Amino acid sequence: HYGRGEKERKHIMSAEETFAAANSSFVDGDYEDALEKYSTAISLDATKADYFVKRAAVHIQLDNFADAVSDADQALALDSKNVQAFIKKGFEEDFIFFFSKY
Repeated sequence: HYGRGEKERKHIMSAEETFAAANSSFVDGDYEDALEKYSTAISLDATKADYFVKRAAVHIQLDNFADAVSDADQALALDSKNVQAFIKKGFEEDFIFFFSKY
């Protein structure tokens, strides 16, 4: 029998394993699969800023800039000193501003 703490630990490990698999998909250039896996990891544990930062990176690759900004905002809400989130948010907002002029 698993105690309550053991189940919770297994739950978080599952999110971490899913996140690791998403990272592999991202490196392989399979952005759709990475997006699905990052989203699953977030649904399992929405307290990790890095999960949102990485999903923002996938959104950039897929030209989903509004979604990327949203994920960067969420990452910053979780960790206001997350440098990667600031960089991604700045890139996305500049990109959206540039193309909204045309």
